Amino acid sequence: MSKLPKKYQFFDFSDYGRSPGHWLANRLKNTILTPIHVTTMFVVVGIFAIFLILNQYYITAAFFIIIKSILDAADGELSRLKKTPSYVGRYYDSIADILLNFCFLLSFWYISNNSISIINYVNNVDFWITELHNFFFYILFFSNSNICWY
Repeated sequence: MSKLPKKYQFFDFSDYGRSPGHWLANRLKNTILTPIHVTTMFVVVGIFAIFLILNQYYITAAFFIIIKSILDAADGELSRLKKTPSYVGRYYDSIADILLNFCFLLSFWYISNNSISIINYVNNVDFWITELHNFFFYILFFSNSNICWY
């Protein structure tokens, strides 16, 4: 996880978009685009991926899900590079992630004909794992004023 100081970094398989996101953020650093613009782009790309899933274009949808993940990593990286972190951006990014993940799960439910209770269970597990991760992340790093995590 490259957004952490060197001594706290660890391998995170779900962070596959971080390196391309860093590359993209460096390209956007000297443009008029803000992290909020990039977050909005990942929402649009995510909604398009859901549309593709619902219309059974699964491989194309997978490609757009990867693009969404890269944009999701790029917004925070762009915020750090431009030194423009904000509570609004952090909140928007988190809410967008939660809503898109829920919509992805609903689309998987729709195409799989499974019980909605399974999707609800998966969504709750995903939500609580994310919340616990964020909670312990902030506890661990909040006391060190040299670390900027957003």
